[in-house]
Amino acid sequence: MLNERERRELDEIERAMRDADPDLDTLFRRRRATTSSRGTLALFALVVVLAALALGLVLLGLVLQALMVLAVAAWPATVLRGRRTRPEPPGP
Repeated sequence: MLNERERRELDEIERAMRDADPDLDTLFRRRRATTSSRGTLALFALVVVLAALALGLVLLGLVLQALMVLAVAAWPATVLRGRRTRPEPPGP
């Protein structure tokens, strides 16, 4: 971090550079604005992608949980159905 004295010196140097070359100042301002808007757009895109990924994982987890509950619930029914439909062995 810069202390107060160093910030003032930096401001003076920047001001002297702007006064010496206005084209350079215009170039830096334009580039700084473009970089800032690109960074904001990239950050927004990252947030949207992460939110979609989180939502997808939650939904996938819910679907898998539902399938596991159905499998556990259906297992006794299939076991019982298999016992009832077995043919009786032929007697003598």
